[in-house]
Amino acid sequence: MTIKDFDWSKLDGMLMFDASKNLCSRELGVSDETIERRIRDEHGCSFSEYKKKQLEKTVLKLKQKLIQMGLKGNLGALIFALKNLSDWTDKVTQTTEHKIAKLAELVEQQSE
Repeated sequence: MTIKDFDWSKLDGMLMFDASKNLCSRELGVSDETIERRIRDEHGCSFSEYKKKQLEKTVLKLKQKLIQMGLKGNLGALIFALKNLSDWTDKVTQTTEHKIAKLAELVEQQSE
């Protein structure tokens, strides 16, 4: 296999779905070392780093789809997106202030 024969499109497609290096090498008909070498020569990084970049593209597409679904009225997608992509929460937060120092001061004043 020559450098021109290396199927980047197939590799990228598999990595979008978190495929292992071993699975990629079997599907491409090359060794693990060949994949590492091609990625290092072409992109200047390791298999793991390149795979992470491909997965980031998948995550971005999934986030975009989730937001689209929420905006189209899918209540579950809307709630999930709000909770996971922002600081939105449906939990009620209560704040209670204790003013013990002032209370002790009032009690002391009344006892004088």
